[in-house]
Amino acid sequence: MKHIILAAFLLILSVSGLFAIRPKIDYQADYLEVTNVERHDTCLRVSVILKYLPGYWVNISKKGTFLRSRNDTARTYRLIGSENFELDKRIWMKESGQHKGVLIFEKLPADVRVVDMMETEDSGNIECIVAGINLEEEDTNQQPSMIDPGTLLGSASSERWDGLDPARYGDIPYYQEKGKAHVKGRIHGYHPVAGFSNLKIYTNNYITGSTDRQTESLNPDGSFEFDLNVDYPQYSTFVFGDLTTKDVFVIPGDTVEIVTTMETDFLKPTAGYRKYFGYNGKINDAAAVNLLTDSLISRLHLDEIIFKCYADKTDTLAISDNHKKEEIETAVNNVITELHDFLSPIPVSTYVKDLLATEAVSRLAIACEPSDGIKRLISCNPLTISTGYGFKYNPISIVSFNDSISTSQAENSFLHQLRAVNSLLEAIEVRTIHNRESLDKTKQNVAVLATQITYPALNQALLNAYGELTEDVVLEEHALKKDSEFTRLDIDDDADILQELIKPYEGNLIYVDFWALWCASCRHGIIGQKKVIEHFAGRPFKVLYVSDDTNIAGSNQWLEKKEIPGEHIYISSENWKRVFKYFNIDYIPFGVLIGKEGNLIKTHFYLDHHNSEKEIERHLND
Repeated sequence: MKHIILAAFLLILSVSGLFAIRPKIDYQADYLEVTNVERHDTCLRVSVILKYLPGYWVNISKKGTFLRSRNDTARTYRLIGSENFELDKRIWMKESGQHKGVLIFEKLPADVRVVDMMETEDSGNIECIVAGINLEEEDTNQQPSMIDPGTLLGSASSERWDGLDPARYGDIPYYQEKGKAHVKGRIHGYHPVAGFSNLKIYTNNYITGSTDRQTESLNPDGSFEFDLNVDYPQYSTFVFGDLTTKDVFVIPGDTVEIVTTMETDFLKPTAGYRKYFGYNGKINDAAAVNLLTDSLISRLHLDEIIFKCYADKTDTLAISDNHKKEEIETAVNNVITELHDFLSPIPVSTYVKDLLATEAVSRLAIACEPSDGIKRLISCNPLTISTGYGFKYNPISIVSFNDSISTSQAENSFLHQLRAVNSLLEAIEVRTIHNRESLDKTKQNVAVLATQITYPALNQALLNAYGELTEDVVLEEHALKKDSEFTRLDIDDDADILQELIKPYEGNLIYVDFWALWCASCRHGIIGQKKVIEHFAGRPFKVLYVSDDTNIAGSNQWLEKKEIPGEHIYISSENWKRVFKYFNIDYIPFGVLIGKEGNLIKTHFYLDHHNSEKEIERHLND
């Protein structure tokens, strides 16, 4: 009887033309996952999972969504219906961050085997691929192998660890000027239609006070391999496309092998909203820190404690609740105790354990009111500059810890010395005109400060900056440099200030950056924009750097030294005020994007952000 029923069922399927598989997907957008396709005599049913952050929404346009044959782009098939969600309506994401449904398309001929699901904007001018679907090829992809952190946590260490001791790093032995970390890996499921073709990596050097962005190309299969410029071990920010931003620990001389995917999971922020983000290859110090960071946070419940601390700060009722304060203090003290129990048995170097302990302590120090013991572990600890949470996101708060410890400790602490060195390096960078008088004054300042600095790496940074200044002065005296080309623009009071700025560049897409030499964020941003400008060289795209005319000589020297491309424009202080009023500017840097017709496209636009290249490309192609 069972065989008769099964035969009848198969006959019905064959008559109806039903054919269902979980298809092989070449590529799919962040917000959508194709789970199944069914060919029918009357339609094609595509089962999907819509995905985004809980409480956010996704909108599927009936008119703008269609299938297109990969082999014959003239053959397209309309979206004619859906199940379990409405088209052309905002679909709110539940707590699961997912919403399952079915998209129903027109019937596809049997010879159409590979299609791209397309989406167009309301204007109908810009098309993008949502998913590439192989209708007759099943998905056989499995999650690639990665190193399991449990292999470290389940082992036993033969090396004794007596706890975090900042004195071990008095000479900052891990600092390597012009060091390089090797990075390789692959983004599984990547396809060039994803809308991005490179990785952007942001690194910091808190000793010199500089920030750098390195851009590396992806291969068509999503693989990558490169050397990352990094002077000391640190959590560097890796940007994979629009959504995945992940802090990865890198060490000069070590290799990190990354394994991740294009598939999204918006309940996994620690994986950069990807289904998985892990590591492979040899377990060196860099790999060990990456593998153990999330385990450390989870095991010690750091996120929960930090949340309690922030709630305590923002909740006026909790401020007077002594019981809650005691609860938080107890939790913090327990973490310090548990750090030793957690890290001691792990078979990694003392250096890795000290780094992880510093990471845990700095997270607590930023969020909670730290005890004197925690303050000392931070203030006197050179490893602080390597952390991914504390120093990176709020260095000023950590430096201020010096205010609450004894004077002798504050004067001799690492962070106190670092702050003094940073201040002098800032003066050398932008506040002095490169001439013999400024050189003599800087020499005196460097000599005085050098006698107070006990960390060789900090002194080396001072000597390097002084050496560069000496070279600049010599070049200036021998007229080996030319003045940077610039425009000093006078604008009438009754003229449209924006149109006057862009008039010489009509017909181009224009980015205008309002900046000042004294603004460190402006300088860091401008340096990060160089590669973007190079990328669009030869295209109808102009970059205008606009500042006031109070320090043309110093600004030009800096622009020339850093070899900043673009148009450099100076306006009067009065017109500078008009600019601020015109755009309602509260702070700089402040960027705007202007269309080819002179229309204002976007304010608060920043050329060094990871999605700016894609937006520029889109407007250039309009």
